Amino acid sequence: MAGPATCPVYVALSSGDAAAGWVRVTRNGERIFLGERCDIEDCGVPPAVCGAAIPMVRGINGACGPKGVELVWDGTTSVVDSVARFETRRPAPPGDYVARFCYSRAADLEAGGDPARGVQGRLTDPTCVTRPFTLQDREVVLPVVP
Repeated sequence: MAGPATCPVYVALSSGDAAAGWVRVTRNGERIFLGERCDIEDCGVPPAVCGAAIPMVRGINGACGPKGVELVWDGTTSVVDSVARFETRRPAPPGDYVARFCYSRAADLEAGGDPARGVQGRLTDPTCVTRPFTLQDREVVLPVVP
């Protein structure tokens, strides 16, 4: 691994469960899966190979990448049949949610990668902040201020 990163704002692109690494959403303390889960088979679909979850990092401060990062959520979440252990995607219930955003001023990056495109690595001492929202909110924006 290379030494600490020199760009000031980094986010984790992926987490260990194939979800976006920089944002996590909960409702009443329960996790809401914003995309399909890689660790659970889909109902009625032949099992597929789940790719290795390689930790990826991207710089989002302009000089080291785009000036932000976004995730578009279609309002559905994963529901797992506890007996059959299959996943289906269903509309998330209306109500109050909490989004937890994490970023870091430093990262350990794999040598030779390009932080603007995403590079294998891990955040160093990340900062996380939360933002409440309701499912009806069209957009949840969290500015990162030095």
